[in-house]
Amino acid sequence: MLQSVKGQLTTLKLDVPGVELVGTYPIQGTTESVVVQVRYTKATVEAGIPDYKKTFDVPPAETVQCLNPAFELT
Repeated sequence: MLQSVKGQLTTLKLDVPGVELVGTYPIQGTTESVVVQVRYTKATVEAGIPDYKKTFDVPPAETVQCLNPAFELT
């Protein structure tokens, strides 16, 4: 996902301070609830993932905010 955003920063000439990814999950019923928000700095997104072996490694997030107590790690 970050690789796709990285390309768009250049192609679309986006001048943004960072990128925010929002995860949702249907907690009750059929509506989705936001369960986590992760913010990456523009520098982290532009740096990318250098090696295909690290595709599933998570870059250092600027912040991670869990919005639903049911998903918080204690």
